Amino acid sequence: MTTLGRRGFLAGVGGVALTLSVGATEAAAAPTEWRGRTSANGWPIRTRGMTEVRVEGSTATMTALAGPAAILLAHVARRFHYEITPLAAGDILGHTTDRRVGALQSNHLSGTAISLLPTRLPLSSTGNLYPHEIATIRDILTDCSAAIRWGGDDLLTPQEGHFALDITPAAAADAVRTLVAAGAIPDPFTPTRRAKSLALERRQRRR
Repeated sequence: MTTLGRRGFLAGVGGVALTLSVGATEAAAAPTEWRGRTSANGWPIRTRGMTEVRVEGSTATMTALAGPAAILLAHVARRFHYEITPLAAGDILGHTTDRRVGALQSNHLSGTAISLLPTRLPLSSTGNLYPHEIATIRDILTDCSAAIRWGGDDLLTPQEGHFALDITPAAAADAVRTLVAAGAIPDPFTPTRRAKSLALERRQRRR
């Protein structure tokens, strides 16, 4: 696993060579053939039923399973774009039919995952996000009623830009209803929301 991320590199030599550093130390796992009928999160692998969604306020688009999956993942991408790093065309990897993937990336085969900035936040590279950015990600996960699992918490092959459904279709539909009812974007650093997001982090990292 790569340990030299953005924060560590900036502390040493500054941010000018950040992109070169991360790229040079990337250690992505070798692709394997995913043979299952479902992706790692238990959703059926599909070639149909996808929808393309444009991320609000950006030129980025994502392809995901139509319905609750697309709605929840679009919410993640939208908040990431506004509150962490702007997204542009080509910055989101969504549904794929290429089975040369590991467990984490198999979720793309079912249309229930997105990888944001896959070049800047590659597989098996950690430490690329600042603490306040991670806090915002935790808050986004809380927004989604624990329906989304963050790839940065994957113990074997972490990917900090990866987000995947982590519940059943029925539970995903409930999460969408809760999200829609919530309305406005909240402050991720209010004590109540911060406590909820940290509790969710503890539950998901134990698995």
